[in-house]
Amino acid sequence: MITAIFLSLSTILLWRPNEPKPLLNNKKEFFSSSLPRRKWAYAFLLSGIESQESMRYRGALYNVMIATHILRESGSIADVVVMVQMRTEGDKFPDDDIHRLTALGIRIHYLPPLPDSNFYSIQFEKFNILALLKYSRVLYMDSDVMPLCNLDYLFDLSEPSEAKPLLKENVILAGSHEPCSGGFFMLRPKPGELERLRKVIRDREWKGIQQPWPHFDEKEGWGHVIESPDHWQYINDKDVDPKKRREIRAATNLNSWEWYGVFADQGLLYYW
Repeated sequence: MITAIFLSLSTILLWRPNEPKPLLNNKKEFFSSSLPRRKWAYAFLLSGIESQESMRYRGALYNVMIATHILRESGSIADVVVMVQMRTEGDKFPDDDIHRLTALGIRIHYLPPLPDSNFYSIQFEKFNILALLKYSRVLYMDSDVMPLCNLDYLFDLSEPSEAKPLLKENVILAGSHEPCSGGFFMLRPKPGELERLRKVIRDREWKGIQQPWPHFDEKEGWGHVIESPDHWQYINDKDVDPKKRREIRAATNLNSWEWYGVFADQGLLYYW
């Protein structure tokens, strides 16, 4: 089950209800045979890193470091994990950057290089959080998303110590023109979930190859026909007069898989 929240991302990142932890991963600590409880992590992705000489990823790296500092200073008790993916097998993540991250208590989780690293394929790499079985909830943020307060309350609303949860185990946020943002979402890792998701990707790509351009069925989408009264929602017109809003939405096919990134992460996430 998944919860969709129709709030602006800036509202989530700024809200502060009240509430330090540190390491370099060795693979075993991320994979566990039993499901954990109330063990949380924020996750970021640095992918397509070409070599020690290329500094193009450094802006994203520094953003992750600043975000971690803000979370720590505001009282977060969750781990921070950076998924690092080099472009080729022979490339090595620079020692200086390893030191920078581990000095902040950021855990590094290495992903194998992609056979064909491009913007489309990298969008699916963020779903590797499903394999971080050490955690009961993982909140993924793109490296250009900057939290301005402690966001642990989202974990707690999904997995409270005693009370009934107000959020489900998987949480998405609607964007300005799409029903979910691929840059900020929370999932519950479980054994076998990443493999199941990868099969969904393979099945849709195989169907797409056999379809005409743009190789995507806007009726079936990722495998579900959205039939009335069911429909997707977005937040761009939330401040518009209700009558005008009805007119805008009547002119938009909210039963069709037609929004930005629908064929990539923002469609797969909504389906998942």
